[in-house]
Amino acid sequence: RLVAGNDGGVYTQAVTASGDFTNANWGEGANEGFNTLLPYDAVRAKDGTVWMGLQDNGTAKIVDIKRHGRVIQRGRTIETKGGDGFFVAVDPNNSKTASGEYVGGAIASNRVSNLLSPRGFSQALTRLVVGEVAVVVGLLYAFLQISAMSG
Repeated sequence: RLVAGNDGGVYTQAVTASGDFTNANWGEGANEGFNTLLPYDAVRAKDGTVWMGLQDNGTAKIVDIKRHGRVIQRGRTIETKGGDGFFVAVDPNNSKTASGEYVGGAIASNRVSNLLSPRGFSQALTRLVVGEVAVVVGLLYAFLQISAMSG
């Protein structure tokens, strides 16, 4: 049995004594039960929800799950966008409004239509918790790329 790990997780492969290991036999991975997330950036809204960009694992949030006003599960991690994740931003007063940077500076957001206009983008930046100048620069760079592509 061969076990290999990388920034995407842990993978195993087993062969017989006369068999050969091949790239085609790695499968989906052996990550069940492992917390293998590597945060690139994280921000927090006032309600305690944490949004994070994750290396090779997209954008995710950590939130308490509530039912009928009562917390039934604390600190649940929910992937909101797959792929690579980098810088993130969240409206401090509304943790449901968030944006995350993707490969090439692209922005994924649950408020994309608002962010695609210059006025909407500047308003969003004013409201967002960014914590680092690099987040603003990264989001601004991505917005300029989107503006250039849309004419």
